[in-house]
Amino acid sequence: MYSDLYTHSRFNPLKLLTTIAIVIVAGLGMFLFTQDSTPTRASKKALLDHQIVNMSPKQFGVFWQVDEADEGWILYGKNPKNLDSIAFDERDSGGEKEKRVYHFALLRNLDPSSTYYYKIISNNEVVQSENTDIFNAQTLEESDQATSLSPMYGSAMYSNNDPAVQVLSMLLIGNAHPIISVSGSTGEWLIPLQYIVDINSRKTVPVRENDPIIIQIFNDTQRSMVRSTFERSRPLPESIILGNNYSFIADSNVLSAQDSNPSLKESSQTQVEIRYPKQDAVVPGVAPIIKGYGIPREYVNIHIDSKPEFSARARVDENGEWDIPVKTKILPGTYTLTATTKGKNGKTVQLSRRFTLIKSGEQVLGESNEATPSGTLTPSVNPSGILSPTPELSITVIVTTSTPIPPPPVSGLNIVPYIFAGVGFVVLGFGVLLLL
Repeated sequence: MYSDLYTHSRFNPLKLLTTIAIVIVAGLGMFLFTQDSTPTRASKKALLDHQIVNMSPKQFGVFWQVDEADEGWILYGKNPKNLDSIAFDERDSGGEKEKRVYHFALLRNLDPSSTYYYKIISNNEVVQSENTDIFNAQTLEESDQATSLSPMYGSAMYSNNDPAVQVLSMLLIGNAHPIISVSGSTGEWLIPLQYIVDINSRKTVPVRENDPIIIQIFNDTQRSMVRSTFERSRPLPESIILGNNYSFIADSNVLSAQDSNPSLKESSQTQVEIRYPKQDAVVPGVAPIIKGYGIPREYVNIHIDSKPEFSARARVDENGEWDIPVKTKILPGTYTLTATTKGKNGKTVQLSRRFTLIKSGEQVLGESNEATPSGTLTPSVNPSGILSPTPELSITVIVTTSTPIPPPPVSGLNIVPYIFAGVGFVVLGFGVLLLL
């Protein structure tokens, strides 16, 4: 009887079948898991906006907007036929994806001066735009020097004083790549300024402390447009209440369709002047309003150094006013407008204005109330923001600077290790089989 324990065969068909089943299930599970990260089916979602942001030698970001809220992420790699890494929306954590209209993903730990290809994934389907479903961007060269500018920061809250958590803050500077950050648990946000890069030339954009900027702070349902300068944004003079627009520029240079003060409509028949755009104006849209004063019945020649260049001619009316409609779309960027005419003494007069065109808030972020002339601040020790169209209303702000909390980093996810893990399961299964 005891001899049977030694002479009995150790082979057990049930154990063999069980081991094979475990290997098959494990391998199939890993296969399905990795297949979930590489969708091929085309999405019906419309891509309303798509921009490269946060450009640097070792990373860049992708910002995009779809027509309906979805779960979105980025699939990327150096080889367009082998996109083996994943970057999730910066606000998604722990593998949990949230449906949103606006998405922002950072592609980190990249090689300098390298081209990366990526696909935008919506609900596990590939988003197409302009007859393609794959896009690319190139990182900056390692030799590109970072600026020494201090970061911008501030805080955002809702109208009930709750902190605006996980809202996007987008910095717009002329024709440079936008820079985006995500607010933390206290509503605080921080925008680094190491690399301000021109979209076309890929060169660093020189900036001055008093240059006008636009900061868009928004989520899927609310947004705020903040007009400021570099020096007045460290931090912003006050917390931003989401849904309100602010201007922290002493002399508001943002173009309005009409004069804010009827007295400004007084024209002088001996005055030669460009009324709009103002010097260093920040103009939302693609067609600035161009108006001015001149000598009645004289001609005014206008030139803008855009690409393609814009030129036009107008005649000054009997009231000494002239205007030129812009029917051609001008791309976002910083330009110089030159007006040439004759003065009272018959001599040629040449005037110029430097202005910046940006995407309008409606095109980028949806419907919202526009900032009004009453949003302009007057210089004071404690700058104040005007939150309603009533000119008499002003708010005195006591500025308290708190340490901004940047959002935690989220690294891209490489799916290659999962493939190796699946192979490992297979090897492990055969090892168990050999031990039977």
